[in-house]
Amino acid sequence: MIKKILIPGLMLCLIGLPGCNILPVKSVRLENCEKIAKARLKHPSSFDKISAKEYNNAAGHRGITISFKAWNDFKVPIPYNITCVFNASAPENTPILISITWNGRHIRAHELDDIREKLKE
Repeated sequence: MIKKILIPGLMLCLIGLPGCNILPVKSVRLENCEKIAKARLKHPSSFDKISAKEYNNAAGHRGITISFKAWNDFKVPIPYNITCVFNASAPENTPILISITWNGRHIRAHELDDIREKLKE
């Protein structure tokens, strides 16, 4: 009975077989952090995500860390990472951006303000 209701890929996931091909749903925070990363690149179409991690930081906020590669002008892939920190008490559909770290350095306050305004649109 269950097999008739569930799609085959989901059934494999439920019983724990290695053929699980259902991708997890992206959170709004992860999507926003990816948008920010792509907007900061000279060649956004070359964005190639390696890994992404969501976590609670020490202050109780939600953090997203994304490691990725993107091309430079010579089409050489360069490794990057971005960490976006969002207010944990904000609703999931309207996360409030607190800080961004790009390749280990915090971005300037005026850049952060511009990004916040763009996210509100």
